[in-house]
Amino acid sequence: WDMDATFGHYTNFTGIPDQSANADPCDAENLPNPGGEGHTVILEKLIAENQMVHDYYVNRYTDLGNTLFSCDHMIPFLDSLVALIEPEMPGQIARWGGTMAQWQANVQELRTFIETRCVTIQEGMVDCYDLTGPYPVVFNVDPPLSGRIEINSITPDTYPFHGDYYGGINTTMAPLPEPGWIFSHWEVFSTNTILPSTADSLVTIDIQSADSIVAHFVPPTRHDIVLDVVPRGAGDIVFDGVTYSEADLPATVSVPEGSEIPFRIAPGLYHDFLFWAVKNAAIIPDDSTQLALRAAFFLPDTVIAHLRPQEYAYYVPNAFTPNGDGVNDVFHPFGQVIDLESYEFQVFDRWGTEVFGTDNPNKGWDGTSGGTLLPDGVYVYRAYAIDAIERDVHELFGHITLFR
Repeated sequence: WDMDATFGHYTNFTGIPDQSANADPCDAENLPNPGGEGHTVILEKLIAENQMVHDYYVNRYTDLGNTLFSCDHMIPFLDSLVALIEPEMPGQIARWGGTMAQWQANVQELRTFIETRCVTIQEGMVDCYDLTGPYPVVFNVDPPLSGRIEINSITPDTYPFHGDYYGGINTTMAPLPEPGWIFSHWEVFSTNTILPSTADSLVTIDIQSADSIVAHFVPPTRHDIVLDVVPRGAGDIVFDGVTYSEADLPATVSVPEGSEIPFRIAPGLYHDFLFWAVKNAAIIPDDSTQLALRAAFFLPDTVIAHLRPQEYAYYVPNAFTPNGDGVNDVFHPFGQVIDLESYEFQVFDRWGTEVFGTDNPNKGWDGTSGGTLLPDGVYVYRAYAIDAIERDVHELFGHITLFR
């Protein structure tokens, strides 16, 4: 209903049965369909027939009573408003009439309404929703600042947190660890029972007596993981975002137990990746030939990337057609596993004059010399290369036919 009609003021357009501080908390869902729009009828049916809606509705009522609508919150909030308004009241009275005593009496009436309503709601909830209590409960985390607790619909920021909770309904709890901590277990100091167990994270508790509930957090268990590459120097391992190169390997890293860690191999020049060998952990996806994987570790482990050097190969065609058709327009030997710093490639005409030369394995001859087209015919080439893996020297001579 209208928010400006609270605290027993204004016109009761909604027709609620009681506007006083002693009104029954369940009056809202029992209204006889004011306005004919069916809102209260739908709400009443959901609460009566859907246990999830019922529990959330009642627990939300409880959560608000322990936070925003508690006297410990509302009275200081009222005082803060009074402190803002009071300096303006002499001007208000001078313009519109009334007295300071009348205004102060109205403020006290509002304060009394809030104080009475806090008690009325707590007591009225028991009869409205067939509950027991309420019982004072203290929630805490151990060690301090290691985490928080989600209680129904609220997550207090400071601990210990004090609230009044009811029996006859399940209060839900979930631990929220701070970074660097993991949930360990719950602890209760009364006869109330946490379900499914104190070792589970998402739990419920039917509070039937005053209690203290503690969520315990611990630093995560860590395991040492040895990283290596075979053969050594064949590539780098990127493990959990950190790159481990030849100078670092083998490397030992520490990881939290159960956390899914990504890792991948960056093959070195002239090496092809074969497979991963992981001693204990299950890899995700379940394909050891993938460059990138993930794994959750529950034991010390060894992660090894296996690679192999590419085989030296060198191929030289015997003709090319630099006619600008985009096919076979450039002549150069095709090779792999070449030491880039030792490569030489030269082309000579039939009189022994060098018409082209380069030390770049990716640069070929386009049939020109100094920008001038050379005539069709047979030319001589010389190629010198060193195998980047085995360091074997290769020097090739041959003929190439140029025709357009």
